[in-house]
Amino acid sequence: MVERSRLRTTGGDALRLITNLGCDEINNGVDCLEKMKLVKTERAINKVFFDFANVTVLPEGYNYYNEHLGKITSME
Repeated sequence: MVERSRLRTTGGDALRLITNLGCDEINNGVDCLEKMKLVKTERAINKVFFDFANVTVLPEGYNYYNEHLGKITSME
């Protein structure tokens, strides 16, 4: 979930604007979050930039975010 964002469902273009990440970084991140069952995606029919049409944060995603905000010291 993007800090300061109140959106529950959003598309890749909005994520790119908010985060300044590249399309591949966003696709990889969303794929990882989906495998963790923190978000749900609607798959894109025409994959131009993103592998998904929309991504929705699930309740588990909100819980994970609230439990780990400020506690993550390394992504490795």
